Amino acid sequence: MTKSSDGIHQSTKVRFSPEFEHSKETARESPLELPIRVESLSSDEFSVILERSNNLRFVVFLSDDYYKNLTLLRIDKKGLIEFSISFLLQRLTADAIRRVFDISLIRKYFPEFESEVKVYCKSQLDFKA
Repeated sequence: MTKSSDGIHQSTKVRFSPEFEHSKETARESPLELPIRVESLSSDEFSVILERSNNLRFVVFLSDDYYKNLTLLRIDKKGLIEFSISFLLQRLTADAIRRVFDISLIRKYFPEFESEVKVYCKSQLDFKA
């Protein structure tokens, strides 16, 4: 593990690549085909395991402030993390995702992330109504 300039620990093997193609063709499997298991390690730290993808494990950070501002509490933290991993898998192969990252950094590489989260949250709210 190394510490990057943004203060986030990251794997030395796997990083987001700025030159990567933003297309669904880069993903090997549909994110809907990969069960995502999210377990809370603390209030801000989560373990994410992609089953059937060599059980890849990620550690994901999600602050309360970012979570509340982004979702307006319409979905729970685990729901946001599941959505976020699926979002990334539509754009990257599982191997191209950092093993340790903060959810708030996704918007840096994918500016559409936050608007898609808001649409998803609204759809979940509409579905419950």
